[in-house]
Amino acid sequence: MLTLVAAFSFVAPPLRAQSTLVVEGRAGLSVPTGTAPRAWPDPESGTAAGVHFALRRGARTYLYLGFSQLHTPCGGERCDGRFTATQWEAGVRLDLRTEGVVPWLRAGVITPSIENAPLGESPGAGLGLSDRGWGGEVGGGLRVPLGERFGLSPGARLVASRVGAGEADPVTLRWIVFDVGLTWGF
Repeated sequence: MLTLVAAFSFVAPPLRAQSTLVVEGRAGLSVPTGTAPRAWPDPESGTAAGVHFALRRGARTYLYLGFSQLHTPCGGERCDGRFTATQWEAGVRLDLRTEGVVPWLRAGVITPSIENAPLGESPGAGLGLSDRGWGGEVGGGLRVPLGERFGLSPGARLVASRVGAGEADPVTLRWIVFDVGLTWGF
């Protein structure tokens, strides 16, 4: 994969000078890290999808705002099929270059809620929507130009959040998300 990206960087069409606004749709795989507390079933690997808007605020710095969902299967009496983490994201993305294949880093805050969350410690407490929580994300990747305004952006990020769920103690959940974005610059 890295060999293909490196080879493509020599023949990639030039990107328009850094875009002022970038819209990005992302999809990929979410992999949980660590185990959930006893009252929560351990989530499995699942899907991730989202959309981000990034506004250039410096030479290679963008502020981003986004929305994403992580879907992860789970089973047993403490889960009914899957968790869905729905989150708003905001942060900063730094492009490490301005031409060709552009490596980037990003860091930000998230505010998720979990659907199908166990709402108590006892099996009869039921499932529902967790309280809105807080967390953060850090990640990196590459933006590979496909034309003057379009590009592909493979990346990975670590997402960690803490949410409350009814009478249950707050829960810290962590995922590594591997995804690919389709970017469009204005």
